[in-house]
Amino acid sequence: MRNALSQRFNNRFGANFYSIFKSHFEEYATSMTKNIEYLYNYLFLLADYIKKEVSVASASRLLRPTDDRYLTRLIASKKFKSYDAFFGFLIETLFMTEVKTLFNDPTKISEFKEKFLDISFEYGKGVVFDNDHILEGQFDALVYSLYAFNKLGMTEPVNPNNPIGLYLLSHLSRDYSDSRNEQMIRQQLAKGLATYQIFEIKRTLERNQLSSQVRKISTRFYQFGRQASEAITLAIDRCNNYADLLFSDKSVRRASIGTLVHKPLEIIIYKILKLKGLISGMETKVIPGRYFAVDQSIVKNDLFLSSIDLSFLKKIIQRNIRYHSLSLSVDEVLSNIQHFVIDYTISSSLKVSVGTIKKPGKVRKPGYYSEHQFLFIVNYDPSLDNHKYYDNRMRDKMILDGIPHPEMVSFIGVEDLVDLLLKEGDEKDEKYGKLLIELNNLLTLVELAKKRKSKFDELIRLYDKASDEFDRLKLSGIIGGYIGDLV
Repeated sequence: MRNALSQRFNNRFGANFYSIFKSHFEEYATSMTKNIEYLYNYLFLLADYIKKEVSVASASRLLRPTDDRYLTRLIASKKFKSYDAFFGFLIETLFMTEVKTLFNDPTKISEFKEKFLDISFEYGKGVVFDNDHILEGQFDALVYSLYAFNKLGMTEPVNPNNPIGLYLLSHLSRDYSDSRNEQMIRQQLAKGLATYQIFEIKRTLERNQLSSQVRKISTRFYQFGRQASEAITLAIDRCNNYADLLFSDKSVRRASIGTLVHKPLEIIIYKILKLKGLISGMETKVIPGRYFAVDQSIVKNDLFLSSIDLSFLKKIIQRNIRYHSLSLSVDEVLSNIQHFVIDYTISSSLKVSVGTIKKPGKVRKPGYYSEHQFLFIVNYDPSLDNHKYYDNRMRDKMILDGIPHPEMVSFIGVEDLVDLLLKEGDEKDEKYGKLLIELNNLLTLVELAKKRKSKFDELIRLYDKASDEFDRLKLSGIIGGYIGDLV
């Protein structure tokens, strides 16, 4: 076919057209070849383990009794059409394994599952998601978590793209990403990025584990309870294995620590602000109707100015003015500010800090900061001590990119933030003292978790505890509001 097409398009225009067509044809052919290879591996695996004679039609009916063309349509679509289709197929096969009478030897069902996921993972590499040494653990954790949630009955209403009402990867992504982004986990898999939502997914599974065990007491729900409990236990085990893998890679470990520290740190700072009676929010949206949220926000009012170290704040603003040679006074800048917002990071990367300033991507429109919104980028890596150096680098890049209102942004350390929020003598108050000890212990744990697995696990437990507090604060409206409503 390639040769025939090449001869057909032998003129100059045709050659250019053919080269474009050829690249698309080969991409499609490669994808289809892998799809068909995966289908046959799947059928051969079934033939080794089940009693029935296996064909494409009979295997389709095992998954969907009234549809003997299910696999044909699935394989004919490029990359299984979508991640939902691929992961949905995996879940349906795991459901099939519950019919023990279908198998030659029911004691080998676990072996079948492992082999099935092995060939599915091998298929996925380079077709559905990128190859990475941590990716297999990520893949297993996601598949078994989806399987467990489906066993718990967390299904979506039936629709043409989801005819049997499965809880799919897009639903998992929506429910466990702060932005409720249905594509986030798909994007992570496609780019070979870690899925830190696994920590929150595991927490939900552990809560449901107790619930499903309680159901076992009732005769009516015994079978459901037993199956759900087994699925949850398996999923939690895969999530724990994935956490171990995240620790095993130094660069991924650092990013994981950054994710785990976020919530405990926000809770501590929130408690300091609450003790002072200040109006504040967490995960505050900066644009109506869109999810671009700063970690914390504080209303600037007279109480705020009288409750903090105002001289320290003025020094920060004065430094910004001088660095950029602005014809503004400190008092002018202060009078313009309506809110102070905080975005926490463990990274010292210039790309990260400037990217934060530019969120949501239009630097000349209000976002994480504006002419009335002062942004603190707060670094909480204890090993990073020269924050002014990173602040200078960020400012130089702002000048280069022509980013407006540089007086409204500052890169500081978490210790600087605490110094700003506490007035002289506050640290002697027992309530503040306890929070400062808690903060010091958290930052110490950050450093230890970089080297010791036991401390990394301790950080996960601290994250779980902070997540429980987050849930309570969501009910009170502290989390997730719009900054324009914070007055």
